[in-house]
Formats: sequence, structure tokens, C-alpha cells
Amino acid sequence: MLPKRQLIIAGAAIGGLFVLYAGSSYWAGVKAEDTLQEQYRMLAGVPLFKVKSHSYERGWFSSSETTELVFNRHLSGPYENMLPDNMKPLLNATIKFTNHIQHGPLPGLGSFDFRPGRALVRTEFAMSDATRKTLKTFFGDKEPITIVNRIGFGGGGLLDVSVPAFDYEEALSGVKMKTVAERRVDTATIS
Repeated sequence: MLPKRQLIIAGAAIGGLFVLYAGSSYWAGVKAEDTLQEQYRMLAGVPLFKVKSHSYERGWFSSSETTELVFNRHLSGPYENMLPDNMKPLLNATIKFTNHIQHGPLPGLGSFDFRPGRALVRTEFAMSDATRKTLKTFFGDKEPITIVNRIGFGGGGLLDVSVPAFDYEEALSGVKMKTVAERRVDTATIS
């Protein structure tokens, strides 16, 4: 009879821990959304870009935020004639990125990262096939840019931006570019 009682107590404890974890994950998601909305307001305030669209879909353990930006042509207008012809189409381009947000007291739990925090945000850029083909010349099959934002419980955190090393040489023009190591920038996020 004693083992049955211990099983009930163990089951109740596990159920209680799951409810506690689920509730704290939901709370962390609400707080992470507040932090990311503040970051979005800061981005929308940058005069170089105009926001074409923005959406945020919050779930219980994970969320998704998608933003599309276009260059502010009023800002670049007076200087467009000075740009090379192959750069002018870039001014009409849309920059689209999606933030994949894992939240909870252990947001990286699914990838065996046990550091606590509000959220772990991985940014994915949508690129056209032509852009991917151009970047493949430099970076091969590696992602050209990786952005991971770790948001702490207080709202601040760490923004990790990295670009892989590359070695590029163009024979006709004589252009040579080379980095010997991956470039990484760590900066604090807003509090």
C-alpha cells in the first residue's frame, strides 16, 4: 500500500512542477513580448527604415515575431544619383526577418541550454534566391549572419551577432576580401 501512496505523491509533485513551469513560461512570454515590443519601437524610430509590416504571435512556450522593413527613400533620395547602378535596386528591397522566441524560466531547454532567462530569440532573415546565391559566393553553405538575443529576467540581456569567416577573390576586378576568423559582436540589450 505504501508504494501506491508514494506514486500518487510523486505524480502530484511532477504535475505541480509542470503547472509551475507552464505558468512561469507564460509569464516569461508576456514579459519577453514587452521587451521585444520596446526593441521594435526603437527599430521603427530609426530614420533609415520604414516599417512595411510587423506582427507578433505569442504562444504558451514559444512565440514568433515577423517584421518587414524598406529603406526610407526620402532620406536616401538626394544621394541616389551617386550610387553605382548595381546598388540602386537594393533601395527598393524589403528586409524581412522573423524572430523565433522560446520563453520560460529555461528558454533553451529544448537544445539542452540550461541558462535561465525570459527568452531566447533566434533571428532568421528571409532572402531571395538571388541574394542567397550572391552570399553563397562568400560564405558557402554557412548562414551569412546569425543573431541570438538572450533576454534575462530583468529585461536586459545579451545580443550575439556573428558572421562566418570568408575568403573571396575576384580575378577580373582584383577585389580581395578575407577574414581569418568568425566575427562576433556581443552587446547588451535594452533593460
